[in-house]
Amino acid sequence: MKTIAKISRFAVAGGLALSGAMASAQKITYFHNDLLGSAVVATTQGPSPTVLWREGYRPYGERLLLEEASARNGIFFTSRMEDSRTELLYMGARYMDPRTGRFLGVDPAPFVEGNVHSFNRYAYANNNPLRNIDPNGMWATEAHNHFIRKFMGQFQGSLGADAEKMIAAMQRGSLDADGGPMPIRSWMQDGLHVHIHAMTSTMKGKAESRADMLAFFARQFEFFNQLTHNGTVANESGYYYLGMAMHPIMDSTSPAHAGWQEWATSDFPLHAFWPTSLETVDAARRPWATGLTVKRMNEAIRGIFDF
Repeated sequence: MKTIAKISRFAVAGGLALSGAMASAQKITYFHNDLLGSAVVATTQGPSPTVLWREGYRPYGERLLLEEASARNGIFFTSRMEDSRTELLYMGARYMDPRTGRFLGVDPAPFVEGNVHSFNRYAYANNNPLRNIDPNGMWATEAHNHFIRKFMGQFQGSLGADAEKMIAAMQRGSLDADGGPMPIRSWMQDGLHVHIHAMTSTMKGKAESRADMLAFFARQFEFFNQLTHNGTVANESGYYYLGMAMHPIMDSTSPAHAGWQEWATSDFPLHAFWPTSLETVDAARRPWATGLTVKRMNEAIRGIFDF
């Protein structure tokens, strides 16, 4: 689901707290995250919570404290799963080595025009892990932002001085549709919300997922129309909803999503560096980038969903 998010939108006294819950013998454990979404403290539930463990990280996610009480936890740096045997981080489409700060597989997305870091096919978070995240190891938020900017180019004349604000609002909406900014970004990334990413799951087949995707788009697009008076008024909230509406449209062209692929952890061999990966260089060269994506975005506002 393609996200490098610039960490600049939240500042909460005492850090960010993600009320992630883990049931164990009728007990709830709360994970308190930093601005990158990394679990730094785990506490018990109740009016006087007890600290169970603490953790710290090097810039690319290598854990520092390794307290014994945290041994059974599998979610650490940027809320991603850590393989206890290899200590690699599974980012959703590729594994990343926190000791080197590099992915083990090539990026299935092509380089993004204007982003020199994207020429390195193994780099994590544009080589700036203190500000950016890359929660699934695929194309960054910059790719979504690139598509949005290209799509919005046709409307910049009518929006005038407000164009940049509307573009930024759309980009925020797309990011939130991907699961939201830190620390809440993962809430839409599960088998029930696969329609927001143009995928299927064991819980939701293609027909149901596609129907839910169309309903999701229609709902967000209606909010856009209401707030912008059918696009005649520059309203940031309206364009935020347009960004949300367009997220599954953009996701539909990803080689890891195209054709309503199934969201399943058992399909790890279809990703990353595995010999059976679908995310090869050849797959990345398919016509899914700017031309196809912007074409589908333009078709969507006309009610055409040919995928």
